[in-house]
Amino acid sequence: MTFTVKLSPTFKRQAKDILSRYPAFKQELVDYLKSLEQSAPRGDQIQRHKMLWKDRLGLKAYKIGKRGGLRVIMYFDGSENVFLLMIYCKRDIAQPTDKEIRDAVAELHG
Repeated sequence: MTFTVKLSPTFKRQAKDILSRYPAFKQELVDYLKSLEQSAPRGDQIQRHKMLWKDRLGLKAYKIGKRGGLRVIMYFDGSENVFLLMIYCKRDIAQPTDKEIRDAVAELHG
């Protein structure tokens, strides 16, 4: 099964910020998005939010592993659509708040 990957406005803003700090990450992000089209969702399901998943990404060009790298929050409802809600650097944010996650989900329905 193939999936359609859609980017939320929050994800686009955050990705733009990350790419301004880590420009060599652009190709890794493109490869990641292509891989999601083949097998989604990825990562671990977020316990408090049944349809949300968190994946970990490293920044290979900068020798930053998954543990200290990026996090992607995605919404997957079982259809062929996967919505990428947020992307953030673990160094900047340990964990987004429930409100930030709810707001990102609301953008999809708003």
